[in-house]
Amino acid sequence: MENVNKIGNEADVGKIVLNSGFDKFEFRNKIVYIGAYIETSLGRFRHGKGKIIHPKPDINSIKQQESYEGDWVEDKMQGFGIYYYANGDIYEGEFYDNKHHGFGRYFFADGTKYVGEWKNHLM
Repeated sequence: MENVNKIGNEADVGKIVLNSGFDKFEFRNKIVYIGAYIETSLGRFRHGKGKIIHPKPDINSIKQQESYEGDWVEDKMQGFGIYYYANGDIYEGEFYDNKHHGFGRYFFADGTKYVGEWKNHLM
């Protein structure tokens, strides 16, 4: 049987790690996270390798689900990862503080692409 934990709002991570592991979490807003976590006195936080899947805005929508798979540091996309956007765009590269930051490749749904440096989510 799959273990699904309900967790609430995100908060800053405390300094003392009480526990860590790998699990599946379902947030109140229906976002699902599968991956590594740490647990502190403030709660559980995504930390390590993991994948997050956003629900479709409308069940009849032709758009795909948005998702991110990659590195997490204290509940933030940080390190290397791949983000799949609902419109079909894909970003593959470095993240810092939940933003494209460092070297990355952005593939637009229309077939064009950008390869190069990013700073604070900007090309």
